[in-house]
Amino acid sequence: MAEKTKENRIKREKNKIKKILVDVPESKLKLNEKLIENVAFMAVTLEDLQKKINEEGSVIVAKNGNGFDVTQEHPAQKAYVAMMAKFTPAMSQLMSLLPDNKTDSVAKAGEKLARFVANGRPVELR
Repeated sequence: MAEKTKENRIKREKNKIKKILVDVPESKLKLNEKLIENVAFMAVTLEDLQKKINEEGSVIVAKNGNGFDVTQEHPAQKAYVAMMAKFTPAMSQLMSLLPDNKTDSVAKAGEKLARFVANGRPVELR
């Protein structure tokens, strides 16, 4: 099977998020459409950055202006850390859209969201 394009992967992530937010009124979803799109984009981009870091390592050896070898943080690592810092509050903002009066629904959605963030790996929920 051919690797899916980034655009298709983002669309798939966006659909996953919308399934988690199934109990959110349509009007709120429309108001937060850009946030949903951005979170989906960040999730896919973080996966790509993580793959690159795993393949190439989190540090690189580069030459400085004087021709000396220096060890520095991989640019993908820097991008990953910066994006993760924005991804976490964006996910919290999406979670805040869930209705308060449906505690069971919120618990289930939180569990789904945790699995989504963990990319399908088992998650210990307390």
